[in-house]
Amino acid sequence: QVFIKTPGLGRGRYADILVQNKKSGQIINIEVKSGGATRSSAQVAKDNIINSGGGIFGKNAPTDMFGSPLAGTATTNTTTRVTNVGLWEL
Repeated sequence: QVFIKTPGLGRGRYADILVQNKKSGQIINIEVKSGGATRSSAQVAKDNIINSGGGIFGKNAPTDMFGSPLAGTATTNTTTRVTNVGLWEL
């Protein structure tokens, strides 16, 4: 999990999975939900900050596919996707 700071909305948010689109370079924050779980209103609000470029990747963020560190950088060109998986798939 990668920590993403969300200024103005508490501590921040942990991304379950981060991937990067090879063609566009866009970073995708994948939120995994299972067993009928849904995002809380706080998670949605934090995801909106991340998606608008207002989040900041935490110290434990990896480098991007070009070798540039994400830690301490804004979440520009980042979007959030939610994927639902069955409990048997985890």
